[in-house]
Amino acid sequence: MTAAPVLADAGAADEAAASAVAVVHERPGSEYEHFGYLLYLHYCLAWNGQLAQATRIADETAASAASLPGSDGRFHLNATVRALDRQAGELKAETVAIAERARERLLEFRRQAAGEGVDPVEAAARRRRGARLDAAAEIDGHQPWPALVDDRLLWWPCAEYGRLVRQVAGVADILGSPWREHTARVESFLAAVAPGTAGAAPTPAGTGAAQVLLAHADFAKFVAYLERTGADPRLSTVQTAFTRHAGAGYAYPARWPPGKRYPCWCGSQKKYQRCCGAPASTSNGRRWL
Repeated sequence: MTAAPVLADAGAADEAAASAVAVVHERPGSEYEHFGYLLYLHYCLAWNGQLAQATRIADETAASAASLPGSDGRFHLNATVRALDRQAGELKAETVAIAERARERLLEFRRQAAGEGVDPVEAAARRRRGARLDAAAEIDGHQPWPALVDDRLLWWPCAEYGRLVRQVAGVADILGSPWREHTARVESFLAAVAPGTAGAAPTPAGTGAAQVLLAHADFAKFVAYLERTGADPRLSTVQTAFTRHAGAGYAYPARWPPGKRYPCWCGSQKKYQRCCGAPASTSNGRRWL
């Protein structure tokens, strides 16, 4: 069931639908578990223009919702059990309504596409090509990493960095290797561009100190970004362009750098002044061990 949306996005719509239907039929009694997967698969197939397969999954979703347990609670003597059963019935009714709405909207879309002579698969392909062209233009407009985007710098936490460099050859050359060299590059860059910090460039007269944030990169979001844009993950400009899509925000105080006695931004659990904020002349020997 988990693999079915992946197959749908890869263009194997028939295989995706068949896999999902087989799971539903082979595992009766797991309707609530199936429901979310089926709705998502229905969306993936429709988005890719595979309306026949999407309709098949929509029918399975509606049937799965209709078979969910739940009643009005009238047949229980115990008041608590009766209330719980009534709540289950209300939840079932809401679930069935969601499934039916999704099915009806898809059927209406199929009728509309047939009436206008539109090929949904080709329309979806054009939409994807347009999105990739827009993404390519955005990527070309960015500086190579490290570079600020909306006063944010992309940074890869240790676990996410490990997943990235294991699966994308050459990206460590862009970000720095090993991971501690990556954090060193981040610290050095921010110290050079953040006004009001030690070693920073002077702030122009009449301007306030800018707030610089770290955008924590997430590998799963990066993969989704690459699938959506068709970008080459080995390009330094792609790392910069991904900054707006990284999402996770800043785990410690938002303004960089943290106070000297705050936990270091890199997640080491050490004080900032004894980790990434330590003078390079005294800390390099112990910080990167």
